[in-house]
Amino acid sequence: MHFLPRFCRRLDGGMLAPAMLDLSLLTLLFSLQVWALGSKSLPSPILCIYAFCFVVFAIQEDLYLSHKTEFSENAAACRAIVWATFFTGICLGWSAAPGSAIILLGFSFCTLGALVTARRLRRSFRPTEVPLRNVLIVGNGIKAARIANAIRRDRNSCRVLKGFITENDLCNNYGPAMLSRVAREEFIDELVIASSEPSVVDVAVQEGCQKQARRKACA
Repeated sequence: MHFLPRFCRRLDGGMLAPAMLDLSLLTLLFSLQVWALGSKSLPSPILCIYAFCFVVFAIQEDLYLSHKTEFSENAAACRAIVWATFFTGICLGWSAAPGSAIILLGFSFCTLGALVTARRLRRSFRPTEVPLRNVLIVGNGIKAARIANAIRRDRNSCRVLKGFITENDLCNNYGPAMLSRVAREEFIDELVIASSEPSVVDVAVQEGCQKQARRKACA
C-alpha cells in the first residue's frame, strides 16, 4: 500500500456518492457547452481527461472528507479545478482547434462556480452539524500514532487532529507554557493523553482543567 499513489490510499466507499454527483455536474455543464457552442465546443475525449484529472486531484486535496468547513471545501475544489485545467490544457495543446484554451478556461470557471454553489445549497438544506472539535495529542510513539490514525480514519467523527505535543517537550520547565500557548493558538477543544508518564499526564490534566475554567469564566 505504501507504494501506491497518495490518492489511491485515500480511496473510500463514502467518496463514491459525492464524486458521482460532481461528475454528473461536469457532464451537465459539458452538455450545456455543446448546446451553446456547437462544433466549437471541447471534444468528448477532453471531457473524459478533465473529469479523470478532477476526481484524482479532488481526492488528493481531501475534497470528499466529511466535516470540512465551507472555506476549506471551496479551497480544495478550487485547487482540484486548477490542476485538472492544467493537465487537460497540456493534452489540449496537441489539438489544433483555435480558441480551445479559452473555452477550457471558461469551462473551468463555470465548473468551479457550479461546485461552490452546489455545496452551498447542500449546506443550507442539510441539518445543522455537530461543531468540529480540535484535538491535540499529548504524547508520542506507537500509542499516539494509533490514536491519530483512528481520528483521521473515522469519517463520522467531529474531531479534527491539530497535531502532537511530545513527552520530551513537556518534561522541561517550558513545557506547560508551551502546551498552553499551542492550545490557545490552535483553538484546541480536547487534549488526548497518549502517555503513561506521570509528569506528562499531570501537565496535560492541569492544562485541561485550566482551559475548562477559562471557558466557564468567559461564558
